[in-house]
Amino acid sequence: MRGRPSCCTVTGMEPATGTARIERIVYNGMGLAHYEGSPLFIPYTAAGETVEFTVTSRRKSVVFGEATRILEPSPARREPECPVFGRCGGCHFLHIGYDEEIAVKRETVLDALSRIAKIKAEIASVVPCPERFGYRNHALFKVGPHGETGFSMRESSQIVPFPETGCLLLPESMRRAIAALPPASLAPMTKVRARLDSFDAVHLWGLRDRVGPPDVLMEAGGLRFPVQPEAFFQVNRLLNGRLMETVTGLPRLAARRALDLYCGAGFFTLALARR
Repeated sequence: MRGRPSCCTVTGMEPATGTARIERIVYNGMGLAHYEGSPLFIPYTAAGETVEFTVTSRRKSVVFGEATRILEPSPARREPECPVFGRCGGCHFLHIGYDEEIAVKRETVLDALSRIAKIKAEIASVVPCPERFGYRNHALFKVGPHGETGFSMRESSQIVPFPETGCLLLPESMRRAIAALPPASLAPMTKVRARLDSFDAVHLWGLRDRVGPPDVLMEAGGLRFPVQPEAFFQVNRLLNGRLMETVTGLPRLAARRALDLYCGAGFFTLALARR
């Protein structure tokens, strides 16, 4: 159901404020509503919620806002498990349950195929990750002017330092390795890359006092890939094998030619070549 138009007021130079009903969640985790006839996007909201908001920016005919109070919360809303969620730009959905996150991503994919690619498609099933946290095998984090480590704030270059627990998306071994870095290893205003290989070793690049290896060995589907530091390799260590099985298990009647594009180390190339 479409949300009702927002009731908003503007006083002098004060930012516009009002209330809006979130119609649905779209790409990048933005809640879609409408304000003065224009699309209004508010992050960290959920479909069906009524929120108070402040307008933060306008781009052509699109308005962006920030929720200042949740008037009618969604049943899917949850207390985020990460203490810096909402400031750190790394996650978009920790304020809703994982089942709702999966549903949102499913609809986002269908919308992109229909609206952008003009392809009408259906999704027969979605394979959830076994764990919501600790699944990433790779991270590129920033070092601030005072040696603090973290990710960028959403829509900003400002660094949000990691909480004491570290980033929950990373396995515990990666969090420990990052937390244990001495200040002397970290050059202010640089980036550090961390990767967990398929044999549970953590590797780091961009440090002052050590040089990372030229490549690391990653494994999936019984295949091994030497991956260079900046090369892309599927980051979900818990679903890599299932992803490869899904693609290589396509019906034999499918097209006999495949293009492995924007996949870094050629994640699907070797597996498909065996067919």
